[in-house]
Amino acid sequence: EPQLAGAPSIIDFGETEPGTRKVRTVSLTNSGSGTLIGTVATRTPWLALSEQQFRTNTFSFEVIATTANLAPGEHSGQFQVFSNGGPATVTVVIQVPARDPGTGLASRTAVSPAPPPPEDPEPASPSLETLGPALQRELLARILRIEPESDWERDLLMALTRMIQAGRPLAPGELAKIYELEARGADA
Repeated sequence: EPQLAGAPSIIDFGETEPGTRKVRTVSLTNSGSGTLIGTVATRTPWLALSEQQFRTNTFSFEVIATTANLAPGEHSGQFQVFSNGGPATVTVVIQVPARDPGTGLASRTAVSPAPPPPEDPEPASPSLETLGPALQRELLARILRIEPESDWERDLLMALTRMIQAGRPLAPGELAKIYELEARGADA
């Protein structure tokens, strides 16, 4: 049975100048048997992932942080890994220094931290749209036809069902996971 390994619990980009990008490579591996299959996704607007799907026992992708629209201070976000070898959530932290108004250069004076995020933030990505009633019904019907093969698949499908019923948008990786589980059932 596949077992997800190699996912860090945190990626700290440290201090990053305003208006720049930083990139880190993450490598996931399968420490079990079989083939590791899954998706990676984020709803953090300043994070991007170079790949979203994998079907291999060693998978590397880039985590890209962009500070162009970030205010000075510390920012944190997350990306998730959903796989047949288990899930993982990775926290990503970045510090944006304040700019000196006279020179435009980053100031090394104390930076007040960004306010804490709200308890249940709504996804900020403009590419995510609220599901219409017809699409909600279709996705719920598709989820109900999927036979989970593990506890984490069952938990994931239940969480996705609750999100759809609440009218919350699904990330592309979450939709991909539904289609992947559906395809696996069709192959059986």
